[in-house]
This record gives sequence, structure tokens and C-alpha cells, in this order.
Amino acid sequence: MVKVSIIVPIFNQEKYLEECLDSIVNQDITEYQVLLVDDGSTDTSREICQGYAENYPYFQYIYQDNSGLGSARNTGIEYAEGTYLLFVDSDDALAVNCLGTLIDYMDVRGLDILYVDEIICDEQLRMINICPTYPYMQAQITREQALEFCMQPSHICSRIYKRKLFQNIRFENIWYEDMACFPELISISDRIGYFKAPVYYYRQHKGAITHRDEEIENLDAIKAWSKGISLPGLSEGERTAIIKAIMNSVATFVFFRMKYAAEYISWYQKMTGIAGAVQKENDRSKESTELEKDFPLIQQARMLQDTLLADRLEALAELYSEGGDYYFTEYDENREVSETEQLSFIQGKGLELYSIKVNPKNTALYYANKELRKQNLISRNGEVKTFVLEKVLVQKFMEFGYPIKIL
Repeated sequence: MVKVSIIVPIFNQEKYLEECLDSIVNQDITEYQVLLVDDGSTDTSREICQGYAENYPYFQYIYQDNSGLGSARNTGIEYAEGTYLLFVDSDDALAVNCLGTLIDYMDVRGLDILYVDEIICDEQLRMINICPTYPYMQAQITREQALEFCMQPSHICSRIYKRKLFQNIRFENIWYEDMACFPELISISDRIGYFKAPVYYYRQHKGAITHRDEEIENLDAIKAWSKGISLPGLSEGERTAIIKAIMNSVATFVFFRMKYAAEYISWYQKMTGIAGAVQKENDRSKESTELEKDFPLIQQARMLQDTLLADRLEALAELYSEGGDYYFTEYDENREVSETEQLSFIQGKGLELYSIKVNPKNTALYYANKELRKQNLISRNGEVKTFVLEKVLVQKFMEFGYPIKIL
């Protein structure tokens, strides 16, 4: 009996492929199937795959004409025989001897989806940091909770799935196909679990889609959000949760793919009722909108001698009292970007300014301040994550229905 089918879509990844496949070989499980789906590679990926298929009977090599990542994953699903599915991108890797424990964990608890954490790595697969796939420490996750954070991140690879979930679900052949598929999988799952352990090695390198800022396919994110908005059969709470997730994702993409920020915001503003749904929920638990007098983030920025961040934080406090305009991040070609902050998205060319008109005692600004107080604006190496400030502000103002102008 095949316990888990591992699907590896491949397109011209000769540089990283053997490291990926070796990590799959080095597992503490024998009843598994590895499906190497070659999506029309023109480098030596075919020969590498064929070598593994000859040496390991549970490896199967499948070739198809180039059709895209979503198509390659769908081909793997068609060949899969396991009770569970795991997707591993060909430039990533798995922790050694992790699958046995994870599959047993899913079996005992009857899980449809199991979250594991990601290890963010550099090109040499050296760890940069750990990325949790769910923000709280809990073993069981409800559908509503999962939907609220389903795009933070939406990587399909850092979870394991019951194969039966894919009976009527397939990946769309678009960029961000995982962002379009993952919420749908959650919506039909009964039991979702979280095994808080760093298991999936997520490699950062310049050839990855996450670093291809200019391509028009970045607009495929809108297709993913549109699909999430229209998911059928959700409860009122689940519908509100997916709306929150999409709002946060739009706010992220405004900075993640700045070239297309105008299109992202335009789509968002056309989706009538989105902001109102979350506004209604916030109104039910509305607290006093008195800005807290102590502003420790300003003190932190001053201590680190970051005058830009301190000035922006002080501007927020002043806006809360007096109102005015707030202008968002402007591209700085001289700024060095840290991979640990994954800030490649602020390196887009020709970034324009974004502005919000702020009224005194603005509710959105109050909640943005509350959220910022929970954030760590300073990384472990002392670099300032100014983008966190801007992203949280965009998110909160969108959440409360305030227009964001692109000047």
C-alpha cells in the first residue's frame, strides 16, 4: 500500500535537482511513490531523473511537453496512488527522515491537511530563517482559522494532503496556482492539523518566480483572489475569514509586485462589499480609539538611529491627532535589500508614490497602530523592516474601505 505520493514538477532545474531528490531518498518511510514530472526541460534534468528512476524503484519519470507548473502538478495527481500527497518543488528539499513521523501523525488524527513549517534558505540551501505556516501554536486548526491565514503563505508545498481532496480539484495553469488552489482545499477539509516543525527547505534564488517582478503573469494573483472570493458553501464566519486573507494578500502584493500595484488596488476597490464585511466584524468588538500615549516603536527606531523609520512613526502619531496625507514607500535604488526580510519586492523599477487621506482619530489608523505594536520592525541583524510599517497601513486602510491613491 502506497502511503504517500510525492509529486516533483521539474523544468530546467539541473542545478538544484539532485539535492532535492537526495532529500526525498533520505526518508524513514518505504511505502511511498515519487513522481518526477518533467515539464519539457531542455537541460540535463531528464538524464538526472532517469538515473534516479533506474536506481530507485519507487521513483517514476514522466515527461510532458512544456505546459506550466499547474499542469505538471495535475499530471502528478493523475498518476498518484498514495493515501496522501506531498508536493516538492525541484529547487527545494525535505528535512531528512521526516515523512514517517508526519504520515503517522496524520493517520492517528485522521487529518485531511497537515501544516509543517518552512526553512527559508539561500541558494546554497543554508538556513536564513524559519517561516511558520500558521501564526499560532495549536495542533488543530478550524476551517475558519485556516482560511483567515490561507495566503500567509499559500505555498502548496509546505503541507501534506489526503489525496481524496483532489478528487474534483485541480491546479489552474496560472502563476500563483497554489494561491488559487489552497483555499479551495481548505474549504472541503474536515480536519486540519499543524505539526510545528521546520521540515520543508524553501530555496531563495534569482531564477524563482518570486523574484520575477516584471512579468505580466503577476496579474494572475487577481485570478487567485477572485476564485477565493467566489468559493461556494462557506459559512458567514468562513466567508469573512477568506476576505481577510485576500485583503492581507492584496496589501502584500502592492509591495511585492509594485509594478502592478494600480491593477491590484483597482481590482480590490471594485469588489463591493469586501471592506464592509470586515468593517462590520470590527465594529462588533470596537475598542476605544484613543491612541496609546507611549509609542515604543519610535523609541526603538531612535535607539537604532534610524531617523527615517522614527520620522514615519512620528508622522503617524501626528496624523492621528491632526489628520493629513500619508505617502507610502518610494523606491530607493541605493538601498541594500536583505534576503532575510525577503524584500526583493521593493526593488521594482519606477515606483510611484501612494497616498491616503487621513482624518483625525481615524479608526483604521488606530487599528494599524495596534497591529504595529505587535510587529517586530527590527530584524535580528539590526536591519529595519520599514516595509512592515507600510504594508500594515495599506492593509488596515483597505480593510476599513478607505481609498488608496496612486499618484
